[in-house]
Amino acid sequence: MLVCDGIMVKPSKCYARILTILIVFLCNISHTAASQNLKSASSNKTETLSLTLSQAIDFALDSNRNLIQSEYSLQNQQIALDSARSDFDFKVRPSTRLGTDDGRETFGGGLGIEKNFYSGIRATVQPGVEWADNEYTGTTAVSLGIPLLRGMGKKINLDPVFGSRFSLRLAKRTMYTNRVNVVIDTIAAVYDIKKQDELVSLYVFQRDQLEGHAATAKIKESVGLASPIDIYRAEIRKKDAENSLSASKESLANAEDRLKLLLGLPMETRVGVTVPMTLEPLDLTLSEATEIALSKRIEIEQREDEIAEAKRNAEIAKHNRLPRLDLVMDYKRFGFSDEFSESVTSGDDRWAINLLSDTDWARKREKNAYRQSLLN
Repeated sequence: MLVCDGIMVKPSKCYARILTILIVFLCNISHTAASQNLKSASSNKTETLSLTLSQAIDFALDSNRNLIQSEYSLQNQQIALDSARSDFDFKVRPSTRLGTDDGRETFGGGLGIEKNFYSGIRATVQPGVEWADNEYTGTTAVSLGIPLLRGMGKKINLDPVFGSRFSLRLAKRTMYTNRVNVVIDTIAAVYDIKKQDELVSLYVFQRDQLEGHAATAKIKESVGLASPIDIYRAEIRKKDAENSLSASKESLANAEDRLKLLLGLPMETRVGVTVPMTLEPLDLTLSEATEIALSKRIEIEQREDEIAEAKRNAEIAKHNRLPRLDLVMDYKRFGFSDEFSESVTSGDDRWAINLLSDTDWARKREKNAYRQSLLN
């Protein structure tokens, strides 16, 4: 017999009790360690991102999704302008042919060089050579097209370039306006967080005070110094403070979410802000404020540009009412020989001069387009 916890028991029962106590002790230790690890992981997951006002503004200008989209639009318009300008570059078009013609095997190649000028003149040079039936055929073609009515003039032919320049200026102004709006919205969101945080602290203090008043009213009622209606009033005031506290916490969460959207942050990120609570007054008279607004507002500049672009489009639409009449001059040289060099250097010359026109007589679509441009 052994004594275990002051009780005479058999040795096997005492050992079993000791073993049970050890198991419970070890389980408590492991549970405590797991809880500490969980708390540590939770604290790391909810680490707060602390920002000053200037840091929040810089963060928003770098990471705001709307600004990133505006930057893509700006790049897109720049590419469109480059594409419009490329219409007036020298174009080199190599060509090859390989096949059969009435049972004859043929192959050949050539090179086309094109150039469109701002005035509307189009020039093309196409040298080439072809081999069939042990004979070389060398050709050289030169074409020059001159518009006599519609399509003549630098302003007309550069219309796609001017339109792309206008779209690029619009994209730049949109980018600038979006950046200004992001700065203003970020400042408003940061101060809204500060405001709601102060309100939460105020309502927490008010709730604690009213809880004390309610507890005091209950004590007074128990000794006959207060009536049940006094307790009811204290509970109502405490409930109002709790409702205000709940609403302020919700407003604080909404303000933080708004700032996260502006900064392009994940919603699970916790954000803390530090903002200056002092300001320097800006003294402006009405005339000074009006003058600054009229000289700095980019919307006015954009409207003036839109009016100028509408007038330019009206001039283009007026010009497009003219019928198309082009003077086309062609020159071709053909050479046939079983020697490659002779097929290129010798041969017959052919010249052609033509007046070409393929214009609709009524021109109703073009006239209506001009009327629409005047309305614009």
